[in-house]
Amino acid sequence: MNHNEKTTWTVGTILNWTQQFFADRKVDEPRLSAELLLAHVLKCRRIELYMRYDCQPTSAQRKTLRPLVARRANHEPIAYLIGKAQFFSLEFAVSPAVLIPRPETELIVDEVLKETDFVGHRAADRPLDILDLGTGSGCIAVSLAVHRPGARIVATDISPPALQIAQTNAKTHNVADRITFLPGDLYSALPEGSHEKKPFEFILANPPYVAEANADRVSPSVRRYEPASAVFAGTRGADFHQRIIAGTGEYLAPGGLLLMEIGEDQADIVSEMIHQADDLADSILLTDSTGRPRVVRAQAERE
Repeated sequence: MNHNEKTTWTVGTILNWTQQFFADRKVDEPRLSAELLLAHVLKCRRIELYMRYDCQPTSAQRKTLRPLVARRANHEPIAYLIGKAQFFSLEFAVSPAVLIPRPETELIVDEVLKETDFVGHRAADRPLDILDLGTGSGCIAVSLAVHRPGARIVATDISPPALQIAQTNAKTHNVADRITFLPGDLYSALPEGSHEKKPFEFILANPPYVAEANADRVSPSVRRYEPASAVFAGTRGADFHQRIIAGTGEYLAPGGLLLMEIGEDQADIVSEMIHQADDLADSILLTDSTGRPRVVRAQAERE
């Protein structure tokens, strides 16, 4: 949006110019990026942009938009620029302290809802104890609390700034009273002695799963801007999966379910880890919308 006295900068003109600017710089989804940024600046919904197509944003609004466009052209994620992301039809606050919620992770929420959806005594509002390891933005924990009024959820994260974001999201969606947020590394965040009762019917996690050697395969927006501690996991990318599996014997109730997101090339290695575990039955792989294995599901042995 260079200053040009002959150009009338309407909403439509700005959208078209910004879309082309992003396309020239190989930004993902250039039209959507342009719409989201302009809607954010104008404080309106995307669809309203087309109701205002011939309207002219003020010079102050255009001035606010310019640096956001420049940052997006450098592949900075839209979610960080506008401070929010959608997950499971809910809006979540995000910052560079947390991984941006992805649609693939909704598979975990879907599976828990299916397992607790009015089958026999498992009514949706019955007491339900869930552990969300590495909660990040809190997208899994909050979504489940919204859809399962009886759920009691413990959510852990090693990052205090991430927990602050998660707590904000829990308050926004009025479920803060049913989620206990604990700082710490996976199970170490739990109070001493809590494993003695094997309290959790579900243990859930979207852990870091990119091998450090594969960093060059990650998109520039993830590699440059998202928290490395939430993306990379050792030489095989499965370090966290191994640690989570190792803790199920102490924390997963008999017959309870473990659900973990995995990388597309990790199905075999994580399935073998589960096969080697004494207290877990063999795993089932759940596929995402592209048909790739995305979530591994394993059940604890029943007593």
